[in-house]
Amino acid sequence: PHVPNPSHIPRNDSDSASATHPSPPSSSSSSTSSVHVLTLLTTPTHAAALTALRTQHFPPALNKLDAHLTLFHALPGAHLRGITAALAALATTTSPFALATGPAFRLRQGVAVAVPWGAGGARARSVRDRLRADLLARGVPLSEQDRAEGWRAHYTLMNKVADEAVVEAALREVRRGFVEAGGSAGVVLGLVLWRYERGWWRDGREFRFRDGDGGEGREGEAGA
Repeated sequence: PHVPNPSHIPRNDSDSASATHPSPPSSSSSSTSSVHVLTLLTTPTHAAALTALRTQHFPPALNKLDAHLTLFHALPGAHLRGITAALAALATTTSPFALATGPAFRLRQGVAVAVPWGAGGARARSVRDRLRADLLARGVPLSEQDRAEGWRAHYTLMNKVADEAVVEAALREVRRGFVEAGGSAGVVLGLVLWRYERGWWRDGREFRFRDGDGGEGREGEAGA
């Protein structure tokens, strides 16, 4: 069934939490100038566990999003037809797959938790690689970040914290209280395409994998 409020929706009307989410064009209300973000859709209990950690460790003033696994950060609205065709095609040929968290590691100013290669990371990478190839074949221009190879799935739990002691303390706490306790496991059910508008992720459109209500789901409302 359709999930009207996927776990990785924005919490406020500003997304200053991550520099990887681009500022939209000034005419972002136009479908031809909009920017879209693509994330994995995971089972709610798994997503909630990671969101709880992010809420605990991310600077509150900057934490505008729940925990999420982003595949593409800036898909161009001018090519929305080709993008949605690629997503629908992949959804019909992909089955849901298991995913679990692994080690915690340092970011320059934060902490993240990896999705190991053998615990869903390889499958997630395959989905992204297949989409990347299909999007390019359809003539969809990708940003340098979205064209890049070598992507690996991970959850960012803390970012933009300059205090080294605070970051190290968070890393120790995540390792001791989450990773060593077994982490979290779930299932990737499909994809969600969001329209990025002035810091909001709106109109989440689900593309469920086959055998998991596959194909394009109904549109949802996010951030409103």
